[in-house]
Amino acid sequence: MLVLIQNQIEGRKWRLTFVDLNKSIVSGHEEVIKVIDTDKTDELEGFTLTDDQNKGIAVSSSRKNNISLMDINWSKS
Repeated sequence: MLVLIQNQIEGRKWRLTFVDLNKSIVSGHEEVIKVIDTDKTDELEGFTLTDDQNKGIAVSSSRKNNISLMDINWSKS
């Protein structure tokens, strides 16, 4: 899985796009599994899934409290 991280607005509001990399390579275009938009007011700097694919760790640009643990619901929304 490939996770694309970006900000919805420059420097704010996180967007995580989960892509099936193998299917994308085979099909020749992006095969999106899920998109998560948040209303966080800081800039998303990095993200990783943990060994538990339902949990992720996000790091932001905030000077304090800049680590977020995220629960990921894989059901279609």
